[in-house]
Amino acid sequence: MSHLSRTSVRRAAALAGAVAISASLAAAAVGASSAQAAVSPPITVEAATFPSISAGKLHTCAIKANETVACWGNNDFGQASVPADLGTAKQITAGYLHTCAVKTDDTAACWGSNDSGQLSVPADLGPVKQITAGEVHTCAIKTNDTATCWGADFFGEASVPADLGTVKQITAGEYHTCAIKTNDTTACWGSNGQGQASVPADLGPVKQITVGGGHNCAIKA
Repeated sequence: MSHLSRTSVRRAAALAGAVAISASLAAAAVGASSAQAAVSPPITVEAATFPSISAGKLHTCAIKANETVACWGNNDFGQASVPADLGTAKQITAGYLHTCAVKTDDTAACWGSNDSGQLSVPADLGPVKQITAGEVHTCAIKTNDTATCWGADFFGEASVPADLGTVKQITAGEYHTCAIKTNDTTACWGSNGQGQASVPADLGPVKQITVGGGHNCAIKA
């Protein structure tokens, strides 16, 4: 199944309100030859030293020792095609079909699929400390330690809780988001079909958190 069909079908099922799929998506869903012909060849890169790396669904990106970015793997939506004008970066995050980076001037840049606005960095975002790419949404921590998200919001995954306060780390998953607050406690929001947004009452303070499709893992303090 092509990435186009997989993303669209999953979104339709998640919303549970769609009663039909367009003819083009239906054709892609059954493996239409025209969709298969549009698949791009994987990108490869030369071996190098990567101080920072991030793995997405079918592509990987890393920051090299000279602070430039390299990506490899599937490139059907341009998620592995590093923009020529990107410059140097200090953090990279690979999502489902898109990639984002925090540049060395603290501004954010994203590339790849933008079917849900996940690449559309808010004009008023300003400098950021960290960025995270999920399935079809993106979140960042601003320099005042507050979180902001954009893109798909099917289950509230891009709706930052009003009482969240300040955070030190944020991570976007399939349809949910989690953050470590500045007091080292954890907060999660969005889809909770597998309990992924239900932080254990006895979790206590944590040092790091990461989210998957329907589960989370954390390092306790």
